[in-house]
Amino acid sequence: MGSVARPAPARAAPAAAARPREPAVDPAELERLRQQARDAGMAEGRKAGLAQGHDQGYAAGLAAGKAAMEQQAAQLLATAASLPAALRRAEEDLAEAVVALALDLARQVIHRSLDARPELLVPVVQDLLRREPALQGEPRLLLHPLDAELVAGVLGAELRAAGWQVLPDDTVTRGGCLVRAGSGAHDATLETRWTRVSAALAGMPAA
Repeated sequence: MGSVARPAPARAAPAAAARPREPAVDPAELERLRQQARDAGMAEGRKAGLAQGHDQGYAAGLAAGKAAMEQQAAQLLATAASLPAALRRAEEDLAEAVVALALDLARQVIHRSLDARPELLVPVVQDLLRREPALQGEPRLLLHPLDAELVAGVLGAELRAAGWQVLPDDTVTRGGCLVRAGSGAHDATLETRWTRVSAALAGMPAA
C-alpha cells in the first residue's frame, strides 16, 4: 500500500522585529540643558538691553550737553552785552569818588588856610556887601565870634555905612557867615557852600 504523504511541518513564523530601546533620559542632564537655554536667553536679553540703554543714554547725554552749551553761550552773550553799561557805571562811580575826594581835600585845605589866615573871610563878606545891597530891615551879619572880631576890625566902617550889624554866633563855623534881614536872608556858611559846589560838580556832564 502506498504511503500517505505527510504534510510538511509549517515553518515557524519569523519573530516580530524587536523595537529599539529608547535611551534613558538623565534628569540632571535635562535640567542642565534647560538651565543652559535659560542662561543663553538671559545673556541675549541683557546684551540687547545694554545696547538699547547705551543708545538712550548717549542721546540723553548729547541733549543735556547741548542744552548746557546753549545756556553757557546765552550767559556769555548777556555778559558781553552788559559790559558797556558796566563800564559806564564804573566810570561814573570813579568820577564821583574822585570828586568826593577832591572836595574833601579842598575842604581840609580851606579849613587849615582859614585857621592860618582868618583874614581870607574878609573877601567873602565884601562880596556879600556887593551882591546883597538891597537887604532891608537892619541886615545882620552872623559870624563865628573870632571871625566877627576880625571882620569888625577890618570892615567895620564899611558895614556900618551899609547899615549892617555884626553879631557873633557860636553855631556858625569859622570861615562862613549868615546874613539875615527883614527882607530876606543869605546862607554863606561853609557847609552850604560845599553843598552847592558838590551839587554843581555832580551835575556836570562827563568830559
